[in-house]
This record gives sequence, structure tokens and C-alpha cells, in this order.
Amino acid sequence: MTKNEVNFLTRHAQSERHDPLRASKEYPSLTIEGVEQSKDTAKDKILELIKSAPEGAVIFIGGASDQARTAQTGEIYGDALDEVIYGQANNEEIEVVTKKNIDELIKASNKKRATETAGQDYDRSLEQIKNNTAKTPDYEDVLQQVTDYLRNEEPGKKIVITFPVQLKGFAYRFNDRWTTKGGKKTEYFSEILRKYNNDHTLAGLDWLENQGVLTTKDGREIQGPNPTQVAKDYLESLRRLREFAGKHTDRPIVIGGVGHQWDLDAVVTYLASGGKDVTIENFRQLVGDPEKPLIGEAEMFGFSISEEKTTVDYRGKQLTIDKND
Repeated sequence: MTKNEVNFLTRHAQSERHDPLRASKEYPSLTIEGVEQSKDTAKDKILELIKSAPEGAVIFIGGASDQARTAQTGEIYGDALDEVIYGQANNEEIEVVTKKNIDELIKASNKKRATETAGQDYDRSLEQIKNNTAKTPDYEDVLQQVTDYLRNEEPGKKIVITFPVQLKGFAYRFNDRWTTKGGKKTEYFSEILRKYNNDHTLAGLDWLENQGVLTTKDGREIQGPNPTQVAKDYLESLRRLREFAGKHTDRPIVIGGVGHQWDLDAVVTYLASGGKDVTIENFRQLVGDPEKPLIGEAEMFGFSISEEKTTVDYRGKQLTIDKND
């Protein structure tokens, strides 16, 4: 374990399912309001965390689920940070690499590879080769370019890289958490939403209180995902992402990701309780009893983990949990 592992997680911004007529054209899984929520979080919260990160840190916004709204939220974070940082008079201390920048690297790599292949493959047209190459990008080549870039940049400059990728432990369909492999809602997810007339707050509180066991109106019990296990799955995916990033740079690393309500409520409760089982009591102790207790759209929490302690920043509170207690 490194000296101090800094991370942050946010919920995705407002999904287009809330108002399909106001879906964003550029980010179709989010509403127009959701795009603005994402920009606000980037400029008000994530930028603050970046400024407090160690000198020379790489801030990798790289975690998402299998639901497009999470990756699109993360992509907007990078675009918004790029806009605000380059709009400042003095921006020498922070550099931003957006998903669009990396997509351009991928296109250039594909084009180069297609041209090289065309010189040896006379049975297919260049257009056919280009189409095939686009389906199988050489991510190793692009990764090497990013690695070289990190190595050659000023050692004291902070670098934000935004390229949200699907993490197994974040996914709706991981172990049939909320959906099946085919994308259909699980029986548990369908029934708990039906029980509360699609009120996600009441359903989420039931999930936490009853440890993922739903009692239906006819007395049946349905086993859903366990909140503590969900929290562990998220944190394990972040650990693996950090391990991957650490293989390509010696700089300090801050890892960011975008996930889902309920899941993130479990994660922040697990962290704030020092790795104890997630319970409704621990959750209430953390958030109190506000009108909206569950994590909101594009809401963020930060946390750092060292060998001695865990620190959690959430809703204006900073909690320090000593691992020796």
C-alpha cells in the first residue's frame, strides 16, 4: 500500500429517463440538466480536490459502470476541467487530457496501423482494412504514448486524464447485482421498486436496512445484493485501477470514478464505519436524517486510505477512522 491513496467517487448526473425529451444531444444518456450538474461538480468539487493533490500527481478519472450515463458523466468532468483550467490566466500547474484527446490518439494509431497493413495485404481494400482496424484498436500503442507523455511532462505539473472505462465491480450486471447479463432487471430490483412505487429513496433505504433481503407483500423473501459486498466490490475495482495506473507512472496517483446511488451509499458508509458491515444505523449516523438521505445526482465524496487511517470527506464532514482502534 502506498503512503496515502487518494480517491473520489461521484454518482452519475441526471439520467435521460427522468425526462427523455430533454436528453442531451452530445451525451444522450443524460439530460441537459445532467450535463450542467456534471460541469458544476467538476468546477466546484473535483477542481478543489485536484488543487489539494500532491505536486506532480496524476488524477485519473477512469472508473465507470456498464451504464452509459456513468461514463458520460466522467467524460464531462474532463471537458469541464479542461475549459475552466485553460480559461485561467495561470494554468501552468495543471494539464488536462480529455477523453476526446485520447480518442484522437486512438484514431491516429488506427490510421497508421491500417496504412502499414495495406502495404502487406493486397486482398483487401484500404477502406476494409480501416474498418477492421477501428474495431480492434491498439490500446497498447496509445497507452505507451500516454506513458511517454507523463514521463516527459514537468515533474511538478499535475495531470488530469479522463478516460472512463467499465470496471467489473461497478457494473449493474456484475454477479447479477441489479440486472442480468442480458440487461434485464433482476427480480429483486424489479420487486423492490414495485413495492415502493418506483420511489428510489424508500427502496434504497429498505435495501440498506434489510441487507438486501426483500419481503414482498405476499410474504415471499427475495435475496438481492448485500450492501457490504457491493462496497467491497467497488473498492476492489478501484484498487485494481490504481494498480494498473501505477504500472505506467511513478507520479502520485488520485483515482476517480462514477457509480450509482445505493451502491455509493454503501461504499461511503463502509468507509466511514472503518470497514464494518454496512447497516442502516451506520448509514444514519453518517448522513443524519435529511430530506434526501441518499447520494444525489453528480454528488461526490472523497476518501484517502493509508496504513494507519482512512479519511472520508462527505457533505461538509471530514471523518478520520484510525485503523488501530
